[in-house]
Amino acid sequence: MKGEILEEFDSVMDPLIRKPKKLADKVRKLDAEKLIELAERCYLALPYPEHNSSSQFEFIANSSLSGGRFPCANAPCRHSKLRELSIFAALYANRVFIRDPFEKLVYYDPSDISDTYRLEFFHSLSTVYALRPLIEQGLIGFAKDIMALCTRHHNQLVRHIELTYEPKLKAVESDIKLHCSKIISALLDRTSSGKPFIELQGPEYLIPHGIMYWHFQKLPPHLEAFAHRELPHKFSQAEIIENDIASLVTDKVFDDILFQEWHSWISGTAFLSDSDIYLTVSRSANDKNAQLSADELLGSLAHNVPVIHNADLIDLLKLRQHENESFQVYRDALSALLKNTAGRKGPEIREMLDDTIRPQLHKMDLAVKNWKASLGRTTKNKVLFGSAAVLTGLYTGILPPIIGDAVAAFGGYSAIESLLSNMNESLKEPTTIKENNFYFLWKVQKLQT
Repeated sequence: MKGEILEEFDSVMDPLIRKPKKLADKVRKLDAEKLIELAERCYLALPYPEHNSSSQFEFIANSSLSGGRFPCANAPCRHSKLRELSIFAALYANRVFIRDPFEKLVYYDPSDISDTYRLEFFHSLSTVYALRPLIEQGLIGFAKDIMALCTRHHNQLVRHIELTYEPKLKAVESDIKLHCSKIISALLDRTSSGKPFIELQGPEYLIPHGIMYWHFQKLPPHLEAFAHRELPHKFSQAEIIENDIASLVTDKVFDDILFQEWHSWISGTAFLSDSDIYLTVSRSANDKNAQLSADELLGSLAHNVPVIHNADLIDLLKLRQHENESFQVYRDALSALLKNTAGRKGPEIREMLDDTIRPQLHKMDLAVKNWKASLGRTTKNKVLFGSAAVLTGLYTGILPPIIGDAVAAFGGYSAIESLLSNMNESLKEPTTIKENNFYFLWKVQKLQT
């Protein structure tokens, strides 16, 4: 059954997806103006609830976790990030806001519509459908670049951004760019069709997969001179710094962080990122220290509960609903642990979480094992004692060999009821483990076992 929260969006898309196999063909054949109109209708149909929260469990995600084109426009990579976001939301968040995937598609001129635009439209659709279970439960919301504000709040926001936040951001920008310029390599070349591109290589915390390609219809004016040299041209470190090559990466990061700060100031959300460079910049410019790395948290949880990587999202959401109280206890405990990791880096954070979580999971496993062993011994003794009594009675002739008397020999129907109860209990869990702070995570571990 379709959720009411996406009812309006479904009404827009239903005519197109009645035959899903023909959807691509239909979108490909739509003229530019109609495609922009469809994108606008989708944009207006997405739920956009009012939000202003001081909860530490509400987040604004960066571009990557929102399924955006930056830092990798490859579809499988973007879907992988949406999966990471989904698991994070199910295991930790009250709600995560992502950038509205349709918003930028609305402001195109029909003459600028290209195959890239059509691919982005498809990806925007797939983003909504991939996150649908979370959207319907209110765990995913949409953040827009454009928001209506009264004069007072607009002036407050501008004052905060321009007078407080941007100067701090600018203060770290030059240092970050210089650092990045020293650790990346850059090469200019052309495709077989003659279009220029720049290949960047560097550490994965800055450049996903260690390599990134920037394709241009036309090179920026300050780089055109290089296109007339023998290609491929490898930029020297001095050329990288002088021509601000690193800004191809860092400008996107700074713009993204600025958007997150804008949303955070309006809505009280915490930053959520999947990149060390984001955390370095945002923590340097933001005194609130309200940032969290999805990679750091999920990396540690998955290290202790490997099933997280392949867990069915619907199963996770059902477990969260069914075990809501234990979820709240587990999340509070995890949040308290994370507060103690402030200022630490990924490996240290993982080690701290591991040192706390893993022993608790093992403790619950052992408690269940011992409890079932104890029940097994009790059940076995009851069976042996009852069987001996029946056999003795039949052999001596004291008891007639009929079922009623056999039942009596077992100790009556109450004894059988007790025996069955023991067997039934052996399929359950000892109540004591439910008192463990990480019982919910232990239940997650059992989803596929």
